[in-house]
Amino acid sequence: MLEMSGLDKFLKGMEAAKSLPDDLIRMKLNFALPFAHQEITSKTPVWSGQALRNWVWSVGQPNTSSAKEALGTMDPGPTNSMPLGAEPRRAINQAAADETLAAISTRNPFKQFWLTNNSPDILDLEYGKLPTPSSSRSPRGMVRVTVQNLLLALEGGAKKK
Repeated sequence: MLEMSGLDKFLKGMEAAKSLPDDLIRMKLNFALPFAHQEITSKTPVWSGQALRNWVWSVGQPNTSSAKEALGTMDPGPTNSMPLGAEPRRAINQAAADETLAAISTRNPFKQFWLTNNSPDILDLEYGKLPTPSSSRSPRGMVRVTVQNLLLALEGGAKKK
């Protein structure tokens, strides 16, 4: 005769273990998505704000909408002489980009998460060509640097925030 005691506890433990991989993946996503967003947007130079405003997060498929116009009416001034982050049109356009991150859910961590930018100048900004190669404020780009930094951060282990 075989008798097993504590079967309920064992089954509850097995049930909890089934969700563990999802939780770990979700934890990594909850670290990686805001990390990538912050890194990319903080490295995006702002003149009109259009490139920054057009960082759009989506789930399942990439955003293919037309580029949105920049927000803000004030004269941006000599942004090339300003440090990244100090541009007058940054805050309002950053808020619009931030809203797209806040709107996505990582409840199902196995979906595809996309960050797109349909601004007509984004490739030239990424490759340090704007306003000119000698005056680019992000000559190493935004996305390329962020991917390297994200990989390093994930290798070091994402801490739950």
